[in-house]
Amino acid sequence: MVFIRVLILSLILAFAYVEADVKKGSPKVKTGNTKSVQANSGKVNKSSKFSAKNGKSSIPTHGKKFNHRYIVPVYYDQRIDFKLIPSRAKTSIKLGGVPTAISFLRGVYYVKDSSDRTIVLTLDDRIQRILEKEAEIINAPHIALVVMDVNTGKILGYVGRSISIPNPINHNGFRAASLFKIVTAAAAFDFKLLRPDDRIFFRGSLYELSPANYFPNPQLDSRSMAADLGLAKSANPVFGRIALNFLNPTFLNFYSDRFGFNWKLNADFELKESRAFIPENDFDFARTAAGFGNVFVTPIHSAGLIAALANKGRLMRPSLIEAVVDSRGQIIYTFESAALSQVVSKSTASELLSSLALTQSEGTAKKAFAGSHVAHLVAGKTGTLSNDDPKGLLLSYVATFPLPDPKFALSVIVVGATDPASRASYVGRRIIEQIMLR
Repeated sequence: MVFIRVLILSLILAFAYVEADVKKGSPKVKTGNTKSVQANSGKVNKSSKFSAKNGKSSIPTHGKKFNHRYIVPVYYDQRIDFKLIPSRAKTSIKLGGVPTAISFLRGVYYVKDSSDRTIVLTLDDRIQRILEKEAEIINAPHIALVVMDVNTGKILGYVGRSISIPNPINHNGFRAASLFKIVTAAAAFDFKLLRPDDRIFFRGSLYELSPANYFPNPQLDSRSMAADLGLAKSANPVFGRIALNFLNPTFLNFYSDRFGFNWKLNADFELKESRAFIPENDFDFARTAAGFGNVFVTPIHSAGLIAALANKGRLMRPSLIEAVVDSRGQIIYTFESAALSQVVSKSTASELLSSLALTQSEGTAKKAFAGSHVAHLVAGKTGTLSNDDPKGLLLSYVATFPLPDPKFALSVIVVGATDPASRASYVGRRIIEQIMLR
């Protein structure tokens, strides 16, 4: 179906070029049923203090923009020119970045490069519209929403908005926070060092991890919790114990690399690296394993991280390119998926999904999913931490659905939310429910 749509678009564009205005260079296509989509800038309520009009700066539209109701809006952007690249996964083309402005025609999203080639994107019209609609009601100065196909790595929708960051979707200054607990649990589960139902003893509150309670002490550790519930409840001392009792910095660093940290994932666009710094000393190591460390993630990578669990432990190359059509209307490239690594075994991926399913029923997203008819079909993880770039309280939520055979992965990052409905887990619930109501 996608191939047919691409072929139709290529024919439409080929005829459209015949009518192009040679003098001004603006391709004119007479049609009254097209629209332009700012896929990465999103919108907010007109009354919101975080609107582009009132913000310190808004996301720029790069390249020359042709916008008229009778002209298909085409964005010529030197940055998106594709090029040959060496990579772990075989691919022959690569965009210069995540497009900040895209065109839409007959159900297909696309951009143009400076050589007049049409790059058809992987975006799904229905999912993209859901994200854009959701972005309008989130009250926060910085947001990033991504939906990915777990089996192929295709990005099906993305929306970002920020008063200071040029491109939130490709920003690697967001803290991974407790999302990194997924990597810690994966390392312990995968080598059978720990079972999901094993009880971990600790002391102090669920969210405290300080010099007073980080180090194991059998005489003082009077509280206990199963490892899977500890992941769902994001219990910090539980994960401090898992790190010190079962792992070491080298081992955790090995798994963070497997999950795609500290390399560019060989996406078919210029994707910034997510970064993980694993310290050697016990206290900082325990805090990093629990999500307090210097670990940073892009919204696209965070979606890919949980998508890997849904895809039986395989991390896929993130992709934005469905096809490329040359200036004559010939299709010169079509999408091929590529697996980058087996991050964990199939059995470990299944264990982690079962643990993360508890997040919505017993864990940190229980309140957000109260009364939801889809809560039992979701495996997710929340994150909360003070962020520096951009500044503010970061709230994140990643999820995959519908269980038991997930098709989609979702990443929601919100910094500076001003009301409960704009918290990441609440945003995630609304998006998931809309996608599943087909």
